[in-house]
Order: sequence, then C-alpha cells, then structure tokens
Amino acid sequence: MTLVSLWVGARIYAFFMFPYSQQVGYDEGYEAAATERIISGHWLPYVDAVSHRGPFLYWTQAIFHLMTGRFEWTGTRLMGLVAMLVTTCCTFLTGWAAGWPLAGAIAAVANVLVLATIYDPGGSVGVHGEPVAIAYLMIAMAVVAYALYRTGKPRRRTILLVVGGVLVGVSGLTKQTLAIACVPMSVWIFARIGCEPPSENPAGPLPIRAGLLRGLLPFALGGLGLIAAVLLRYAIAGHLGTLFYWSFTFNAKVYMQPFEGRVFELVKAWFYDQPWAIVGVAVTLAIAFGRPVSFIERFTVRDILLALRSGAFEMTVAVIAIGLLITAVTPLRLWPHYFVPIYPFFGLTLGVAIERLMQRGGTVGWPAQLLVCLAIVGVLLVSGLHAYDKLEEQKANKGWYINPRPDPACREINRIAGPGRQPVFMWGILGDLYITCRRPSVSKFTYTTVLAGIVPPFWDDRQDSRVPPGVRDKLIRELTNGAPPVIMDNPMGARAAMMDFPEFASFVNERYCHASTLPDLHGRSIDFYARRDLPACQGR
Repeated sequence: MTLVSLWVGARIYAFFMFPYSQQVGYDEGYEAAATERIISGHWLPYVDAVSHRGPFLYWTQAIFHLMTGRFEWTGTRLMGLVAMLVTTCCTFLTGWAAGWPLAGAIAAVANVLVLATIYDPGGSVGVHGEPVAIAYLMIAMAVVAYALYRTGKPRRRTILLVVGGVLVGVSGLTKQTLAIACVPMSVWIFARIGCEPPSENPAGPLPIRAGLLRGLLPFALGGLGLIAAVLLRYAIAGHLGTLFYWSFTFNAKVYMQPFEGRVFELVKAWFYDQPWAIVGVAVTLAIAFGRPVSFIERFTVRDILLALRSGAFEMTVAVIAIGLLITAVTPLRLWPHYFVPIYPFFGLTLGVAIERLMQRGGTVGWPAQLLVCLAIVGVLLVSGLHAYDKLEEQKANKGWYINPRPDPACREINRIAGPGRQPVFMWGILGDLYITCRRPSVSKFTYTTVLAGIVPPFWDDRQDSRVPPGVRDKLIRELTNGAPPVIMDNPMGARAAMMDFPEFASFVNERYCHASTLPDLHGRSIDFYARRDLPACQGR
C-alpha cells in the first residue's frame, strides 16, 4: 500500500515538473526569491530576506536551489516532491517500528489520498512551511519509534533519541506551530523507558530516573542544542533581535492583529460550525486516552504508569493530531496547507483502530490484510487517476499550470534594463517573477504586504498600525543604495499600489520615469518604472 501511495503521489507532484517546472503555491514566489537572496547573502533568513516562517524552510530550499540550479522552479518542485515522499515513507516506518505496520500503511495512503487527490494543488503540491516541517517531524517520529521499540542497546537508543530531538527542533524551526509535537513525544519517551518493569524483578520499582536521564534528557538536549546553535549563529551576526521579531513577535502582534481579543471565541465558533471536526476530535480523544485506560487493572500510580506505557504510541499520535488541528485553526485563515501536518497523525490513529479491529491473537491474518489493501488501494488508485486526468484537462485548456516562460514582464524588464541579472524591485505579490525572469531582488522585501500594512487575507484593510517599525525607511535605503534599473508596481488591494504611499511615490517620481503598463503571463497589470539615466526615460 505504501508503494502504491508513493507512486500516486509522485505522479501528481511530478506533473508540475515535466516538461517544465512551474510555480504552484501562492507563496512560492516570494519564498524562492527570498531563498536566492539568502544564498547570495549571509545565509540568514530574516536578515537577507524578510519572512515570518521558520529559517529551516529557507535553508532546506537553498540546498535544493543549489542542487538543481539558481533562479529555476525545479528546486521548489523537487523539494515539494521529496517532502511528500519522505513524509509518506516515514509515516509507514513510524507505524512499523511501533509494531503497527498495517496502521502505518493505512496512514501513508491517507496522507497521499488527501494531498494528491482531494486538495487543490496549490494547497498541497505548493511548497509552504508545513509540507517541509511535517517531513522533518515524521522522520523524527520514525527515529524515536525505532529507538523505543526496536533498539535494545542503550547507547544506540540514546543516540537515536538525540537525533529525534534535533529533528523535532528542525521541524519547529521550519514551521513554528509544529514544535507543539515535542510535548506528547516527551510523554511517549518517558512512558516507554521510565515505566518499563525491570526484567529481573517485574514487580519492582519502575525506572523513573532512567526515563528522565536516558529518555527525556537526550531527546531534550537534541532539540535544545539545535535551538541554541541557531540562536548563537544569529547572536554572532548581531541579529538575534531580528530573528525573534520576525519568527515570533511579528506573528503574534501583527499577523494575528486583525483577530486581537477574539481568537478563542472565533476558534470555538469554527468548531461549533464544523460537525466533522467535533466528531473527529471526539473519536481521536477516545482513542488517545481510551487505549491506555483499557490497560488499567487497578487505579494505583504504578498501574496507571504501566497502562500509559502500553498505550503510549496510540496516545501520542492522537494527541499530536489534535494539537496540530488546534494550531492549524488558531490563525483563523483556514488555508488548506495549514492542515497538511495533521493527516499522517490522523491516519496513524485511524490505522491503529483498524489494525486492532482485525487482529486475532496479536496478528492480522493475510486474508484481512488483503481485504484492507484492496479496498484502500482501490480508492487511492481511482481517486489518483481521476485527479491526474483533471490536471491533464486543465493543461489542455491552458489554465494556470502553464510554462512560466517566456513572460511578457521579463521581456519588458530586459527592454528597459538590458539583458542580464541586475537586481530589480517588485512591489506587490510578484515574487514569482524574480525567479521566472531570473532577476535578483534588490531588497530583502520579496513580498510587500508588510510594507503596506496588509495582513492576508484582508487585502482591502490597509492599516499603518500593522507596519513593522522602520521597514519603509529600510526599503528606501535599499532602493537608494541598490539603484535598481526597474521598479515594478502591482497593487495588492485597495489603495495598496506602491504609488499610493507618499514616501514611495516621491522617491520613484524623483529618480524614475513611468516606462509602460502591461500584464504579465497571468494577467496581473504591472506598471514599469525605469531609472531616469536609462534610454527608456529619454523624452519622458
């Protein structure tokens, strides 16, 4: 089942790589443009390029850009494909390592079924922080599961737990909300090591101290050690405050500002209006805590800890699933990619329930396995082939998923500035054109909502109170020092073109002339401004 799911997922994801790689996700443009600045700069996200996502997203993407070629969409597409394949494989390996191989296979199919056949490509195939972060987290889950269930040597288990902690740290520094997984994983590790009865004296005291020192401590040191290394790198560069602002403060004070004081009420209202969410959470909670409770024979501390150990895996995956659902809903955007990390864990929770239902004497017979395989794989294949046919139909009708090159906007840049890779500046949500036109950004702002005071999706609600301190002055300094030959202006919403801001309009009018207005390949109307010393400004 896992192999079939990998094939279906790879077929859908690779659709956007051949015969040419292209942008799929809405945010991929500014992410790829930011990555190019990071590679050419100090390798410091937030310093070289502004973003509110975790730094490991950009470090990971930079590796793919360097492997596949600069200023190409291939790196983005390949990273998305690899993240999906790794997530799917490690979802299965997590179940297998913990003694639930059928559950792991079911979860792998569930992950691909949702991402490749149910989701719109922009929310799944498109690269955001979540698909990359969940790949790291599922590797951590597989490593920790192997350490707890398959490794008998204490030294090897300690090393694997350290590695698992590092990977959870990487996941949290890719998408901050996934760091919540460290809490149930810590309980899982403690329960498996600290609540294991001594083999020489099963009725003796439980090794609580060993659970803390040989379980939790290595796991915590791995994660905290990674975080300390990242903080040290930024501190040495003198940008520790920059790291904290864009990765935490901006998200809390600016990104969530439209919902200030109403988050809890709005999240509660969303749950009330979503019966599937209420039922799903109720069933997951029943599995999460019902399984450990079923092992309790007497309500003593020892029996409760032993029961916790016996049902630790089921509880862990179920609690992580609920935790990730809550963190996906809390930003109140409800964009599909926010929910991508949930499906491997809900899949494992459902898979464990199915596998236990079919067990006889602790194993699942081959007829039952065959039945499950035929049913689930059948659904996946039918859905996958239908999804692929829809993509082919869309391509035939020349929809969005088309060859990004040549683009009229790139030809206009070359007409004004001449061929080459001299940096330019693009106002609005035009980050994809930096890659398509193979032009670096002269500014760290590869998207400009933060400069306009716009918090997506409130495009027409521009407020200066949502502008981070000093960012507009920074842009003007960058434009002054970099003197890009071309500035492109595309409005993001009502009164949100670059020329709608007096300080920017004054700067542009003084040093640039309006050269042309034309649409790019996707129909976005763009005003092109040429630097006054260029031939395009002669006679203007």
